[in-house]
Amino acid sequence: MDYENDPGWKYLRRSREEMLKDQSKAYDSKKNCWIPDAEEGYVEAIITKTSGDTVTVQVGQGVEKTVKKEVIQEMNPPKFEKTEDMSNLTFLNDASVLHNLRARYAAMLIYLERFKKQLESAVKEEQANNHLSKYRTVQLSLETAEERADSAEQCLVRIRSRTRATAEQK
Repeated sequence: MDYENDPGWKYLRRSREEMLKDQSKAYDSKKNCWIPDAEEGYVEAIITKTSGDTVTVQVGQGVEKTVKKEVIQEMNPPKFEKTEDMSNLTFLNDASVLHNLRARYAAMLIYLERFKKQLESAVKEEQANNHLSKYRTVQLSLETAEERADSAEQCLVRIRSRTRATAEQK
């Protein structure tokens, strides 16, 4: 595509190769998760064993930790890696949002979606105001026409009654 040759394009979107690389990562919705970490906020983990309300997870290079089930947060499928619109995330939790922001920041991908939506919203609002203004103008014209029609009918009734009165006098 032509726009992909634009030097600023790399800051807006990922290339197809990068997207395929991110999406080819191994993923199991029952095992992949996020656990809290003092330094990183949340780290990626793989559930190895569950017993009662505790879960044993493997973090990083084979380090095992035991955590409570309630602190584990679900991980999104790789197709949502560095997504632009986070409202599309399957699991919209703190860890997933933080990871997405961190990954986009590391890849130097900026956000434009919010401003685009604000612009669309402003345009729609302006269109709605224009339509409302036109509707009010048409409504006013209709009311004026109805008033004129009513006064014309009243004049016609008066003329007919006068005509009848003069016809009866003759």
